[in-house]
Amino acid sequence: MKRWVSGFGQDGPFANRPCFDVIAQAMGGIMNMTGQPEGPPTMAGTFMIDYSTALYATIGTLCALEARRQTGKGQMVEASLLETSASLLMSAIPDFKQLGQSMSRMGSRDRYTSPVNSFRCSDGAWIYLSAGTDSLFHRFVAAADLAHLLEDPRFASADTRLANQDAIEAIVQQWVGLHPSGAVVEAMEKAGVPCARVAGIGEVTENPQLRHRGQIVDIEHPKIGTYTTHGVTVTLHDTPGRIARPAPLLGEHTKEVLQEWLAAEAPVRRFV
Repeated sequence: MKRWVSGFGQDGPFANRPCFDVIAQAMGGIMNMTGQPEGPPTMAGTFMIDYSTALYATIGTLCALEARRQTGKGQMVEASLLETSASLLMSAIPDFKQLGQSMSRMGSRDRYTSPVNSFRCSDGAWIYLSAGTDSLFHRFVAAADLAHLLEDPRFASADTRLANQDAIEAIVQQWVGLHPSGAVVEAMEKAGVPCARVAGIGEVTENPQLRHRGQIVDIEHPKIGTYTTHGVTVTLHDTPGRIARPAPLLGEHTKEVLQEWLAAEAPVRRFV
């Protein structure tokens, strides 16, 4: 079985072009959908296409292994950066081809409901609040003591709130801006409204949920001491994964690897 990950696939008019993650974001439509409405197209803040393509390649490999189990025949597995980018466009392709609608840049707003956006608190921190559905909006206005908004026809339903997005977001921002981020998050948690502080990387490394789930781990290295890194992302309850050894230093295993290679080529020889 062969696995082949590339920029554009093994055939087609672009097969021989060079490609990086951000090139696939640009060509595949992701970049044009990302950023502030009046700003330039913007790349995602991480190499999302690289990571997602690796996941697709893994899924394809597992499918091919199952096919081989059933048929006894292996096959090539392909995944490409451009195809991954196009796969992440939500409904943008049918929206354009069937409805003539183009997904524009929305900043941090939700495309389909409101209020769903990032808002700045009195302590200067940002929170992200998702109260777009009717049930969530009702919980939000009760927790924020803004129940009179339910009597305003502009905010009576998800459709009317979306049509009056600027107005409802201004009201939410005014309320959020009166309170520190911790108080807002706590109030929304009690009300059952999805809400989170926009975390910096320092906060992420100390996130109690990630720590509890073993997703942020401290590894002991015999030469450089303790370092912090990702844990094993997928949890298998019967056969859990683990980090067997720390990250190697540059050249740390050169002798070991060369010994294995030489042993495979000529069992009587050893690298010293």
